Amino acid sequence: MRRTVSLTKGLNLNLEGGLTSKESVGKACVGRVAVVPDDFPGFVPKLDVKEGDMVSIGSPLLHDKNDPSVRLVAPAAGVVEAVVRGARRKIERVVIAVDAAECQAETCKPFAGADAATVRRALAKSGLWAMMRQRPFDVVPHSAVKPRAIMVTAMDTAPLALSLEESVKGKTAELKAGIDVLRTLCSGPIYIGMEKGSSLPDSDGVEMVEFPRLHPAGNAGVQIANIDPVNKGEVVLTLDIVTLVRIGSLALTGKPDWTVEVAVTGSEVEHPQVLTAVAGAEMSSLVGGNVKVDGRHHRVISGNVLTGVPVGEDGFLRYPYRQVTV
Repeated sequence: MRRTVSLTKGLNLNLEGGLTSKESVGKACVGRVAVVPDDFPGFVPKLDVKEGDMVSIGSPLLHDKNDPSVRLVAPAAGVVEAVVRGARRKIERVVIAVDAAECQAETCKPFAGADAATVRRALAKSGLWAMMRQRPFDVVPHSAVKPRAIMVTAMDTAPLALSLEESVKGKTAELKAGIDVLRTLCSGPIYIGMEKGSSLPDSDGVEMVEFPRLHPAGNAGVQIANIDPVNKGEVVLTLDIVTLVRIGSLALTGKPDWTVEVAVTGSEVEHPQVLTAVAGAEMSSLVGGNVKVDGRHHRVISGNVLTGVPVGEDGFLRYPYRQVTV
């Protein structure tokens, strides 16, 4: 089923440095990646590794103190280079020196068609459960939570953002498998919020809802508030369509996939472009050699200019891993 929601409020910022092409120009050469616990509100990190440990793709790095089955995992294989701590020994990030020749991954048994308990265990172990959020409070959900509904966002209306539909183009099988997985987690409705005129195929048992492209219409909170507001005592899970495709891919193959399409944008970028990278990639691999040499101070943001995190050229790509703005 497909319907349209009309919004009267919202605004698009037409900033300089937008993409001229939606196609990836190549794969970034990533030497280091980092996992930052602060990107996952509600997750209380406890270490599973120490400096010098070898890790594979999908190896557990951290688990939640209050929900130990929920993990954050390594998006690339290599050696744990550093566990960076801040005040009161707070874990700020876990840095991995990527071994380009190493491609081993922590696999699991494909779970397409499995029962809810199996699905929950697989998602928590794989690190994909932590990529979802719970409304209210916008925190990582507990692994045993039973949501009333699930909201999938398939549009990003932030300034200069890459279309989410482009990121999942040609992945129909993974999308369908991901939706089947979500059905095991929730007996209520599943919504996909997308841009008006979207080419996403309709799916059985999913309500496809179109929104005008006005920021912040792409935000999960705006979409669920206009479709099916959360009442007191209820829980709604939210995730983006890129995470949904990752879930579907894992369900079909048992292999984790942490590659990302990153839009490198902004007025101080010489050539705005899309690069294929890995989640948590070091910023220098994405913007190095592509920032204007004009003697000015450059603000390098992981994300967009409204809600992104300033990280500098020596920082790392932060969740949700889709955009860099300079």
